[in-house]
Amino acid sequence: MRGKEVFYPIGWDDNGLPTERRVQNYYHVRCDPSLPFDPGFVPPASPGPEPVPVSRRNFTELCHRLTDLDEQAFEEVWRRLGLSVDWSTMYRTVDDGSRAISQRGFLRNLARGDAYLAEAPTLWDVTFQTAVAQAEVEDREVAGAMHRIAFHAPGGDTVPVATTRPELLPACVALVAHPGDERYAPLFGTTVRTPLFGVEVPVLAHHLADPAKGTGIVMVCTFGDSSDVTWSTPRRPSPPGPGGPPTGTSPGRPRWPPESGSPGCSGRPATGWPARSRSGTR
Repeated sequence: MRGKEVFYPIGWDDNGLPTERRVQNYYHVRCDPSLPFDPGFVPPASPGPEPVPVSRRNFTELCHRLTDLDEQAFEEVWRRLGLSVDWSTMYRTVDDGSRAISQRGFLRNLARGDAYLAEAPTLWDVTFQTAVAQAEVEDREVAGAMHRIAFHAPGGDTVPVATTRPELLPACVALVAHPGDERYAPLFGTTVRTPLFGVEVPVLAHHLADPAKGTGIVMVCTFGDSSDVTWSTPRRPSPPGPGGPPTGTSPGRPRWPPESGSPGCSGRPATGWPARSRSGTR
């Protein structure tokens, strides 16, 4: 890089749930969008038994106020360390310029046909009542127990499924086994019924199913995370034409509208619905 000029900006990512949580804890408030704006609101000097509800606009103003203070402290630290950034290009993800760039980028994607609308499960924060990005989720290994659940096949036979999450049984929409597993080969393309609920679900083949794990057959449910997209969406659509929905097949986005061949959220055949699969010790 010698002899070359490098663009090295500095910016603050002050969007998201961490900012909301910090403002809640710092000012002892919580956002209640149903409340009107109070131009004379002053945060409590000390925490009470419950956070003080404030309007969305009041809460947003507190977010800006606290991030201003925090970012001044951050800048002081980085300058003291001698970080060789271009301080004249400093930006914030909540400022007007960043918002305008983001909006223009989305409109460009929309015009090129890269923006699309699809139905899919999402991670949901029950406290903040908002969707949560996968990057904000922390996975932890916990001790569990293996449970064997008997699904009912045609002719009165049973199909045992070993799972650590039997509570997801009401959301089961399919069973998946390895295509080379001879134990389940006769069941591919047929349906079985769930215990307790008697819901008819398809038995599908997927090469990622591990015959040596649990009973070798996976319970696929509609409580989805990113890893389960692989189980339930073997095909993805290619970029759509201008003004039309996604069509074709390519990696990177769910197929819409759903096609027959794999489980949907309501138990009907579909393709493109992320779902959680539980078998063995996953």
